[in-house]
Amino acid sequence: MEVFTDAILSGHESEEMLKKLYDRVLERFEEEDIGFARVFCRSSNVFMTSLEIWVKKDFVQLLKAHAIIAGAKGEVDYDNPLYSTGILFPRENLEKFKELLGKRYEITTDKDLADLAAEKGADLLAEIVEAAKGG
Repeated sequence: MEVFTDAILSGHESEEMLKKLYDRVLERFEEEDIGFARVFCRSSNVFMTSLEIWVKKDFVQLLKAHAIIAGAKGEVDYDNPLYSTGILFPRENLEKFKELLGKRYEITTDKDLADLAAEKGADLLAEIVEAAKGG
C-alpha cells in the first residue's frame, strides 16, 4: 500500500527537504525491518518527479511506516509553508495577491490561491482588478 507520495520539484527549496525526509524514512524502515518499494514517476513537467513509498499490506508494518513518516515529517519541517509556495506563482506575486485580497480569504499557499480561483472564477479576477485600482 502507498504510504507516502509527493512531488520532487527540481530547484525548489522543498527538493532538499524531501531528500532529508526520504533518507530518514529509509534509515528508520531498515532499523524496523520494514520491507518497502520506492517508485519514481516521470511527468510531462521536466522539472518534476513523483516519489512514492509503498509498504506490504500488513497491519503492523503499515502502522510502523505511517508513524515513522509522521516523525520524519516533523524532523524536516515538512509542513512549513515555504515548501508550498513559489510553485505555481513567484512568492512576491502570491504576497501581492494576499495584499490585494486582504483578510477576505485565507491564502497561505499557491494551492490556496489556485483553489480559490477555481471556486470563484471570473468573480475573483474582478475582485483583484477592483482592488488593484484602489477600490
